[in-house]
Amino acid sequence: MADKNLMTPSTTSLSGLLGNGITYRVPTFQRDYSWKIENWIDLWEDIKVLLSTAKDHYMGAVVLQKKGEKNFLVIDGQQRFTTLSILALAVIKNIQDLIDSGIEPSENEERIKELRRSFLGQRDAGSLLYSSKLFLNENNDAFYQSRLLQLQQPVNERTLTDSDKSIWQSFSFFRIR
Repeated sequence: MADKNLMTPSTTSLSGLLGNGITYRVPTFQRDYSWKIENWIDLWEDIKVLLSTAKDHYMGAVVLQKKGEKNFLVIDGQQRFTTLSILALAVIKNIQDLIDSGIEPSENEERIKELRRSFLGQRDAGSLLYSSKLFLNENNDAFYQSRLLQLQQPVNERTLTDSDKSIWQSFSFFRIR
């Protein structure tokens, strides 16, 4: 008889993982965001291969623990998961720059809405702030939610913790790609 608590591996796309109304939380015991430029370059090269070949591509494992109907803890893969979220935000910011330059404003607004809805979260009707599908550990989540998710530049980058600085540098890295 199979144990229902055993891990069942499966393969999915990023949109399959994020585009499903599920909320992901990085547990407090997980390390702070620590990826640096070498990691971002590796991920970017993987994405370029994916786009040029249009084939499936293994980008690493994500281990999740179910904590409710639509809530999961990210046990492993949180650095990659976070970086992919940062990449989506960088794309959104670049599209916003196009809007600010008067380039296809209505079409680009629609693109932003779809990207946010699919990969990042919903906009609260009352506050007009975006809620997140991803919550980082206790040391990184405040910066991620209040600054990055809202596409707000840090007040003073020098005062950021090392891990929040890495998050912001990752965002800046993907903005110029």
